[in-house]
Amino acid sequence: MVVLVSPQDLQRDQVYNYDSQGKLSGVSVNSALSQSVKELTKSIPNKQVGVTTVGEVRKTGGDILPSGTLNNQYHCILCGITPQQAEELFTPTIRNPNLK
Repeated sequence: MVVLVSPQDLQRDQVYNYDSQGKLSGVSVNSALSQSVKELTKSIPNKQVGVTTVGEVRKTGGDILPSGTLNNQYHCILCGITPQQAEELFTPTIRNPNLK
């Protein structure tokens, strides 16, 4: 399971790193094997989140690299896909289950 805060921002003029082929590099996501969306979104304040799987990301040529922090053990880096591919993977968004 992979959770991205705002897939629509990937198509806007947001500041993201890109590799030499114009693919995303260094996009923060939360991911963990066998964890629920509720668990993965505990630290995310956004009302809506995009959800997909690591398998779907890899099918499109991307990858999810673990990059846990002291404050977020589920933090990972999304790389290797275009903003359009990311938006397609992570939409439609769902309501963050931790917010009322």
